[in-house]
Amino acid sequence: MEPQRHLEILALEGDRMASVSPEFLDAPIPAVPGWTVEDVVRHTGKVHQWAAGVSRLPLDGDVSSVRPEGMPKGPDCLPAYRSALAGITDALT
Repeated sequence: MEPQRHLEILALEGDRMASVSPEFLDAPIPAVPGWTVEDVVRHTGKVHQWAAGVSRLPLDGDVSSVRPEGMPKGPDCLPAYRSALAGITDALT
């Protein structure tokens, strides 16, 4: 996949995730028993935070030193996810 296409898909799908209505955060994820939409949003946000942090390391940097900021629980996870999405998009751009 071309890098530009990857960024387009990341932006499109990331915007979809960030636009979830808060009333659906408790909805279950059938493919991942025990997980809710909120769990997926928070997990993906932490992954974005981690990847953006790794991108700022020097080439010989210690990846294990990168610690995601974390994601708030409840409806506050949605704007936090949008911020994490912007961070990884900026890093990859």
